Amino acid sequence: MMFIGIQVIYDTVKQILLSEPVQPDMLTAWTALASAFIMFFVYAYNYRLAKKVKSSALYATAQDNRSDALVSIGAFIGIIGAQFGVFWLDPLAGVIVGIVICKTAFDIFKDATLTLTDAYDEEELELIKESIEVVSEVKEVVDIKGRVHGSQALMEITILVDSSLTVEASHRITERIERYLAEKHGVTHAHIHIEPYYSK
Repeated sequence: MMFIGIQVIYDTVKQILLSEPVQPDMLTAWTALASAFIMFFVYAYNYRLAKKVKSSALYATAQDNRSDALVSIGAFIGIIGAQFGVFWLDPLAGVIVGIVICKTAFDIFKDATLTLTDAYDEEELELIKESIEVVSEVKEVVDIKGRVHGSQALMEITILVDSSLTVEASHRITERIERYLAEKHGVTHAHIHIEPYYSK
């Protein structure tokens, strides 16, 4: 996809330098617009499905669908501009679309790298940590680690609780946190370590 984005920009710059204005017919414009609508529909469907099943591969496919739609819109704008003699509109649209495609390719590469290295989004980890610290019985979140395995998020958390709590009471706290993580953050596999907290 990055190659496609660069190719779009290259072809656009080449067209500007060679001063080769092209004036396709309106049938091509309407075909490009229809293609854009269809690809945006496909993108929206795949994007929702990717979020639902938490699939990075399906998310990448959705982004590719969006890029196809943007290319079609760029083509439509360029053709309309050519019909009215505004030939600079086509190269402008081409450069913008090329940049968007390159940005999308970079985002997909970044997400894929995180998935392949079992990494977890640091900002999301911080949000989860802050939400756990709101639990009244939790004195402190000592450590929190997360990784993604396929479509599942796995998490390991160490918390400090009052040293006078019974094992049963401590266990109830971990169950509450596990339910909260599943409902609010989609983390279905969490291993929570309990350690005693001693006031200074």
